[in-house]
Amino acid sequence: MDLVIIKKIKNNIIDIYDCLNYHIKTELMVGDNATYCDYCNIICNSLFISLLTTGPEILIIILDRKDKFNIKLNFYQELNLYNYIELKQTGYNYELIGVVMKSNEIHNSAHFIAFCKSYWHNKWFKYNDTIISPVNDFKKEVLDEQMPSVLFYKKVNI
Repeated sequence: MDLVIIKKIKNNIIDIYDCLNYHIKTELMVGDNATYCDYCNIICNSLFISLLTTGPEILIIILDRKDKFNIKLNFYQELNLYNYIELKQTGYNYELIGVVMKSNEIHNSAHFIAFCKSYWHNKWFKYNDTIISPVNDFKKEVLDEQMPSVLFYKKVNI
């Protein structure tokens, strides 16, 4: 884990926006990292900016959950990617529609469960193998758990 991210961790919890800021960043390319300019035919210093050009319809965030620190993640039902998308007119607001996380029910195994939001019912459901059950308290069962492996967000038009 990078020191920049470690400094952001408080009480073993990190925010999803800190993770996005870490991966979407600006870097000065100088010295051995300088770039070749096809237009000028010279090696020159430059600024590397890592952004999404447009916002995808479905945003899938895969999280590395192999950390030995058991760090929890604050994530949200709404995600605003205004600072991370270059072409703002393509949309930058997202709604959480799915979460995959390791089950707490079976210890010492790699059993995963999924939580998905029903498009038709506008309700959350828990998928645990062949058992599908409604989620009564989304905040308690999913958001407060804070240990997702994969997050699925859908672009929303406001």
